[in-house]
Amino acid sequence: MGQGDPSPYPLLGSQRGSVPNRVLKKGSPEGRPLLRGTPSGRGLGVSPRYNLYPLPGQEGGQGDGRKSVINLIEDTSWVREGISDSAQKGNRMTEDRYASKRFDIQPEDAIDVAVLETIPFDYPGSGTEVVYETEEFTAVCPWTGLPDFGRLTIRYLPQDSLVELKSLKYYLTSFRNVGILQEHVVNRILNDLVALLKPVSMAVEAEYRERGGIRGRAVARYRNENRDKDDAENESQ
Repeated sequence: MGQGDPSPYPLLGSQRGSVPNRVLKKGSPEGRPLLRGTPSGRGLGVSPRYNLYPLPGQEGGQGDGRKSVINLIEDTSWVREGISDSAQKGNRMTEDRYASKRFDIQPEDAIDVAVLETIPFDYPGSGTEVVYETEEFTAVCPWTGLPDFGRLTIRYLPQDSLVELKSLKYYLTSFRNVGILQEHVVNRILNDLVALLKPVSMAVEAEYRERGGIRGRAVARYRNENRDKDDAENESQ
């Protein structure tokens, strides 16, 4: 078809540039209107996703009460309803529905320090490094109560005592519902174990699993400065 030739699918009931409400199918009887929606529009140069079906209440139509494209456009109540519904959803999104959400959070007093026990270390001064690891350490955020899971590693050079492992497990488990910052956990454990064992040196490391796109790691260290002074004096003598 050359440039300027009339279209084989003239628009009826609308002007060029506006939304058509009727299309004549090529080869169909004059006046048989078709509307997008069913396979009857195949072969008209439109995507099968936008097929045509007869307009209801018109010649060739089914009369089933379905609205034409023009009627849908003229009736803007559905647009207003959609805007109103979106506004209501927006209001709900601006409300902080999580401000009142709280889980059970225990204070740091719930940490069971009293359960810790020691056993004698028979090789003081040997430089033996003791390492304890657990993948199951957990505490909770002090503000939200959401859990922090992490890998906890305790390294120390014992002097005269070792921590009894069963008591250590119970001690670490007592953190489970305690609201405490990740950075504070390692310092609290370090302080409790140093007071119990009085080691030559100790390091407590916690590597937390990723939450909110951030993976945290904290390390707290201790070294017995008095022991270092004693060693230096012995060497000088």
